[in-house]
Amino acid sequence: MVYNKVWRILVPLYVAGMLSIVYWDPVYIAHEAYSLHVTAMICFLTGFLLPGLFLIVSGRGRSWDRFELPFRDGESIRRFSNVMAFAAAVFSIIYMGFNGFEKFTLLNKNVDALDFRFIGLENVPAYLVFPMEGSRRLLFPLAILLKLGLKASGHPRAGEYLFPIIVIYFLISIINLDRGPVFVMIAVFGFAFIRLERSLMRKAMISLGIVTVVALAGYVVNRLQYNNASFSLADFRDSLGPTLINRIVLSPVKMAQGWIFNQSNLFESPLMLEYARISVLWGGEYVSSRVTFSEYVAPVGLFGDTYRNFGFAGMFFYGALVGTLFVAIQDRVKKLPLPLWLAFDFIGLVLVLYIYYGNVTSLGPFMIAMFLLFAPMLVSRRAEAQDWSMETVDVSAPATQGQAHFRISETA
Repeated sequence: MVYNKVWRILVPLYVAGMLSIVYWDPVYIAHEAYSLHVTAMICFLTGFLLPGLFLIVSGRGRSWDRFELPFRDGESIRRFSNVMAFAAAVFSIIYMGFNGFEKFTLLNKNVDALDFRFIGLENVPAYLVFPMEGSRRLLFPLAILLKLGLKASGHPRAGEYLFPIIVIYFLISIINLDRGPVFVMIAVFGFAFIRLERSLMRKAMISLGIVTVVALAGYVVNRLQYNNASFSLADFRDSLGPTLINRIVLSPVKMAQGWIFNQSNLFESPLMLEYARISVLWGGEYVSSRVTFSEYVAPVGLFGDTYRNFGFAGMFFYGALVGTLFVAIQDRVKKLPLPLWLAFDFIGLVLVLYIYYGNVTSLGPFMIAMFLLFAPMLVSRRAEAQDWSMETVDVSAPATQGQAHFRISETA
């Protein structure tokens, strides 16, 4: 569930980063801005906690009623996943037809590293880039997880077209040599395998395998995206620590500390969304990563981005606003039948990691949050119209035999 994931994933990672930075980069704590960073984080989380207290007081955080999925509606979900996969495949193939795999032909050629980094993004029309990004970051993951969820429930046609879908998804994920889509692709399959696995030992082994794959993929893609195709075992060994510690844990904390909390002018004059990419929704200008004001959209994480735009006074109130939104999303998603819940739960995970490593006032988190908020309403209305049966799920109880493949505890 998205609200709980903030407390169980984002907050522990960030606290670990705040503590680890003392050891890895002690220069950061020499400045009084470190104390400001800690205080701002506490203020945000205090506001974020208030909506969660409602769940605790009401008892709605321990059990809920979930719709059971009739077979005929399992067919509807199967068709829906096929439609999403088909749309994503069309968008991807059009983009690949226009852009091709140009980057791969230019590897190790005389091309500036930064220019190489943005090939396939800045030289391609936005009307092709945005559908492609939506396909590999949302449509493909959602379609694949729906199919895997139905397959685990025993639906006879759940695996239909799954192999070609995965092939196209793989190609569009690597086409720009961008870390984000590659990590999302790894997370899709890792998430599904962990969620659908009952053995704790196997879960641990899968998790270890995912960490290994992430480290290897991070090393390879990080070099390729800046036009460096030379690899060695020694380089991989030396990059293992920076990839797993610096990139995964320390990077958001260091970005927030260096770019935001060390800037004293933001204390009295926050940006108030002037340069935030979400401002394009009310007529603002989209700030790319290579213009004068790109520093104001640099990925600085949830706390850094909130402080940058609303200042210290806004940390508590924006935390309460984000917490209320996440509680509303959680309340709607938890009623979905299990195959749908598997997919939507992953999208919630993507949202939490997005605001941890990126910006909460960016377009990506906003679109994902709106999708999670309103899409479950369509399923609920159909369920109520057709009088679907309900099952009460106690998240603290072990799985029953009938839920063996789908029993997903609320632990992530």
